[in-house]
Amino acid sequence: MKKLLLLLVIGIASAQAGAAEYRSSFGFPFELSSDWLVLTPGEVTKLYRDETLDSLDIDADPATVRGILERVKQGEIEFYFDRKHSTKDFKNNISVQLMQGTRSYTAAAAREVCRLLPEELPRVFGSPVEVSSCGPGEMHGIRFLTYAYFVPAQKVHVVQYEIPYLSDTTLVLVGGAHPAALDDLKSAQASIADRIAKFASESPARTLTSSHANHGQR
Repeated sequence: MKKLLLLLVIGIASAQAGAAEYRSSFGFPFELSSDWLVLTPGEVTKLYRDETLDSLDIDADPATVRGILERVKQGEIEFYFDRKHSTKDFKNNISVQLMQGTRSYTAAAAREVCRLLPEELPRVFGSPVEVSSCGPGEMHGIRFLTYAYFVPAQKVHVVQYEIPYLSDTTLVLVGGAHPAALDDLKSAQASIADRIAKFASESPARTLTSSHANHGQR
């Protein structure tokens, strides 16, 4: 974790004004201001390769944390860190990953997922969770699910998008922030979600292989 903190500090010191255009390792283009540090899955893997459940010391369901850590080490998760509101526990970040399977997020399907969240989320975090919103959305003709919740024990707000992406996958966009950074997180995350939906709507025939051919382009 100290290595990641050092990288964040270096990034802050060298940041320039304005916004930059990136291309995710999963294929979609997006834009973020210089307040954000973009780390490809390969870079994240190097930073976390020696981490364990004990060293992370995260108060959540061990099986869930173990699964996420394994995906990180396998280079399956991309991270964007909020340098403007950086904290020592790195709560202010957005992660992107692909999950197998797709579903149509109709109003009825979204209601069913939202009905289960108040029971599922406390089990994942191992503490009470306050769900503030949950429901379907649509951008560029792509129907998706989005929800937001607060974890009091960790003092972190979480905003999640689940967007049908490739023919057999869903792109999961998760943002976490402490209260003071929440507005900036929501703005950046909504912009990224819009670009993801636009890309997916224009590229229905793309495959995971062709997307990863652009890995790390900036």
